[in-house]
Formats: sequence, structure tokens, C-alpha cells
Amino acid sequence: MKRPLVHLLACVACVAGISVSLGAQAPTDSALRAELLARQQDAMTRKRELLPPPGPGGMTTIRSDDPVFARLASLDSTTTEYIRGVIARVGWPDERLVGKEGSHAAWSLVRQSRDQDFRRASLTLMQKSVAAGRASATDAAMLEDEIRVSLGQMQWYGTRYTVRDGKRQLNTIEDSVNVDTRRAAVGLGPLADSVRSMGIGATVSGMSTISTGSATGMPQAAMIPDPPASEPASDTALRHELIVRLREDQRVRQLGAVKLGQAVIVDPARARELRSVDSSNTAFMKALVKRVGWPGRTMVGRSGAQAAFLLSQHADADTAFQREVLEQVTAAAAKGEAGNSDVAYLTDRVLRHAGKPQRFGTQVSIIDGKPSISPVEDSAHVNDRRKAMGLGSVEDYLNNMSVMRKPPAA
Repeated sequence: MKRPLVHLLACVACVAGISVSLGAQAPTDSALRAELLARQQDAMTRKRELLPPPGPGGMTTIRSDDPVFARLASLDSTTTEYIRGVIARVGWPDERLVGKEGSHAAWSLVRQSRDQDFRRASLTLMQKSVAAGRASATDAAMLEDEIRVSLGQMQWYGTRYTVRDGKRQLNTIEDSVNVDTRRAAVGLGPLADSVRSMGIGATVSGMSTISTGSATGMPQAAMIPDPPASEPASDTALRHELIVRLREDQRVRQLGAVKLGQAVIVDPARARELRSVDSSNTAFMKALVKRVGWPGRTMVGRSGAQAAFLLSQHADADTAFQREVLEQVTAAAAKGEAGNSDVAYLTDRVLRHAGKPQRFGTQVSIIDGKPSISPVEDSAHVNDRRKAMGLGSVEDYLNNMSVMRKPPAA
């Protein structure tokens, strides 16, 4: 099982300019508690005052070129500087220091920051307080999901959703088969109960959303984080190149809604951009594989090897190259240089391109608005094969996908 993003961050507090001693036994600080609560209430009140009333359909979108956006950014910046100063001075304001309400208020203020390094640093400190029983594990889980989603990553606990076409849609969850186990560990109920209570898939009214895109409506590029400082790699320059290319790959795959291969693109211009990016990445990977063979974990680290796999997985216009990569990834996985799940996903991709039944049931089609596994060979034993590759059952895969994924708008 993959570990959460923040558990892989090394010395992130130093990166964000926070230097604290976590071992100090500070007394209860009622003045700081009151200050945090007042700041939280003030920030919420001012934000409500800035947001315009909902428009037609009950939704309001605030674009980055709207003056309100700049005022909200200024408010968030002021809030960030305040809570940054608090954390630099006392560490995470935990329940022993400021009580549950004060610690929760600090969490709320950190959430409003647009400084990702600071947010990750704060979460790292908060998790240490959680481990000591002095901060809310639920709050930390929600902040971790926010950070992962904002960086273009899959969430870990299933607490984040996106509003599309006036409806809530759950953001994709990593290792979704085990999500309820993780949720229980941090005090959250089953995902299905949360989905019902949040009204996932229901029409949303009276909400305001903030768009950070440009005047053309283009979203910001997906932010695939840099690898942890502790991740070993013999060729860090190549790892960097792979991650940069993956960021561009993910950016164009977040643009919208007409099916194109495995991506969903909203208009012809964006479809052409996707083809161009995939073509460039495929040419790069072909030259790389010819020159050095498969770039495994020893060469480019786990993050670089995963990036190489995803770039090859998206080389759908060159199925011969995908078959070549499959042979190399299979050999690499046998040596611990690639993941077995990579082999499973690429095997099924190659088989489906060849018009054959898949083997592991990883490739899904949307039929009548519902996810459906494409034909599978020897389907009676597919779960045995999936288990051998570290994957959950087909049933769990489809159940979670039904919750997490919605078909493109007609």
C-alpha cells in the first residue's frame, strides 16, 4: 500500500521556513486560544462579505481576473502570515496548548493558505501532535486530502469533492479498496455514509466557487510534487525530466469532457493539444528506452519510474511501443524495479488495443452512465490474478468507481 504524500516529505518544515522545537512542554495558553478563535471567525466573516450572491442555478464562479479574486487572495495571504507566525513561535497549536477549539481554529486558518509548502509543513507538524494524542486525526486527514488534490494527486481519505455542472463529484481516491480502513483509523465513518451525507451526485445550490484559471478558462497545470529528498535515484536529472513531462501529461488530461483514448477533452483545440503532448512524450520515451532500457527505481527512483510508466501507458497511438514497454516493465517488476500493478494495467491496455479480453480487469468503459469492466478472460478467476498483482477485487474496484467517477456530460 502506498503511504500518504505527507508521510513521504522530508524536512518539509525547514523548506517552508518553520523552525520549531516539538518537545517543549508549553502551558495552556488561553490568550492564544481566544486569538485563534477570533481570527478564524474574522476570516470567515470577511470571506462571506466578499463573496457575491449565487447566480443562476445557485452557483457563483469567481474568476482569477475578477477584482474579488484579488481581495480574497489578499485576505488569505494575511491569514497565512498570521498563522505562520504562530506556528513558528509555538509549533503546532495543539489541544494541550490551546484546547480542541483553538487547535481546530489553527487548522482552519492553515486551510485558507495558498502556500503549498507552508500547508505541507503545517500538516507534518500537526500529524506529530496527532500521534501524541494532542490534535484531531480527522482534521489532519481532511487537510492531507486537500493538499493532495490541490497538487493534482489522488486523495487518501475520500473527504474532497468537486462541483461540476452544479453537482458534487467525489475526487479520485488512491487505493480506494482500503479507504474505509484508513477512514476508521482517523475517526471518519464509512465512505458510503459520507457520500450520502454530502449529497454526492446531487444538484448543489447556493454555493460559490473560485476559479484559478485564466480569462480563457484554462485551469492551472497539475502540480505533481517533487520527489522526497530521501528518495534514492542514480540519475536525478532524468527523474526530473520524467516528472516535468508527467505534469504536462496530467495538465492536458484535466481539461474537460469528450472521450479521446483514455482522456476526456472538451473541445477540438484541447484534443489536439492532448495528441501533441502524448506524441512528444511517446517520442521521448522511445528514445529513452532505446538508449538506457527501462528506467527503473534504482535509476530514477519510485517517482520517476511511476512517471515513466504513466507516460508509456498514455502512448495509445503507438501500440507497438506499448507492447515493447510491457516486456521491459514485466522484467523490471521481477527485479523490484517496477510495480506489479504497472504490469497489470499495461497488460490490459495492450490486450484491449489488440481487441482481446483483458486479464486483470483494470480497463473500464462507461455504459449507460455506469462503469463496466471491459471483457475479461477467465473471469471466474480474475480476482485471484488481481490479488497476485496487489490489486483489490473487481467488485470493490467497480463499487468505488461508481462513487468516485461520473460519465462525461452529454
